[in-house]
Amino acid sequence: MSNYFIPDLVRYDCPVLFVGINPSDKAPFRTKNHFFGGRGNCFWTCFSNSDRYLNRQKGLLREQYDATADKTVFDRYNVGFVNLVPRPTTTSKQLEADEIAEGVRHTTNKIKRFRPKVVCCVGKIVFQHLFNQNPAIGPQDVVLPWDNGAGASKVFVMPSTSKLGATYSLEFKQQ
Repeated sequence: MSNYFIPDLVRYDCPVLFVGINPSDKAPFRTKNHFFGGRGNCFWTCFSNSDRYLNRQKGLLREQYDATADKTVFDRYNVGFVNLVPRPTTTSKQLEADEIAEGVRHTTNKIKRFRPKVVCCVGKIVFQHLFNQNPAIGPQDVVLPWDNGAGASKVFVMPSTSKLGATYSLEFKQQ
């Protein structure tokens, strides 16, 4: 069993906070302590190329990054990253109900406190745990009100970028 920990990368008023389910215990050594570092996870490719459909020449990040640059992306673009559950597993099916419930509570509190403009659930399963609903891919009708009462985070669901979540093509995921 892996015993590493990936610290949250979140600060007040970030434009987007990506929420993953949990880290992979199959991440290579160099990406083990980074978000979306599992073997075959296409998050960074998708994120780097995600706005091609907006007819821009480069992706939202203006250059290619991989999981080892998560802190750089956080510092440069103020993009946040958290996992619902911090424990690494081979598959999210190995997570216990009590740790998911605790993760939902902690993550919801972080969102309310740090006030990201958009919460992006990386995979339908994250949204299902946060809201107890089955979502479609895309923007959602729910919001998460902020603790200060001055607004709420919009919620977006993107396809899972995990190798295990191969339901959608890479091209679809990059949209």
